[in-house]
Amino acid sequence: NIVYSLSGANGWQVLQVADKLINMRIDISHLLLEMLQSSGAVKAKREAVSKTVLELIADFGQRSSERFNINLVRSAIMQFMNSDSIDLKARAIRAFAAVGIETGEELEAILLSLTDKHWEVRAVAARALGQIGLEGAVPYLANSLMDEAWWVRHNAAHSLARLGQQGIDALREKLDSDDRFARDISKQVIEELQLDAAVRG
Repeated sequence: NIVYSLSGANGWQVLQVADKLINMRIDISHLLLEMLQSSGAVKAKREAVSKTVLELIADFGQRSSERFNINLVRSAIMQFMNSDSIDLKARAIRAFAAVGIETGEELEAILLSLTDKHWEVRAVAARALGQIGLEGAVPYLANSLMDEAWWVRHNAAHSLARLGQQGIDALREKLDSDDRFARDISKQVIEELQLDAAVRG
């Protein structure tokens, strides 16, 4: 059974199964939801299956999102955004980054994750907002440039760089910030952008 074979699988095995599912003529979204519903009452088993499903959603979202019902999938992802598990919440955010967001509720959930008590979740959220391409996230990401965790600042700065002129302007504004962390990461990313432009030019 797919649920039991995948729940203990490593990332490579999950992606091998993903390749097979992509080539099958089935509704992947219903299969993924069935996996979640079949995971049972045992917490460890349920969490293992949920992690696998979120990983599959992220992979399908990047490679073959036309193969599943995107609204059903987004609803499935959303149920993990308030999880007590750092890993599940981070995987849910990565899944949203792969399939995109549609509703204000989904956007609010990711923006709220920028202030999560766990730096791992904040870092994933900062990266996801750049991948999704939301210019409205610029002020939130600019605030994350002052986060205590280096990975959060790093991801926020690179996401701002991906969000076009508005994001780059936010980085430039932080060059004069009283916050040393914000100044340093902004300077680093702006220099990287200038170097890339010189290489391409």
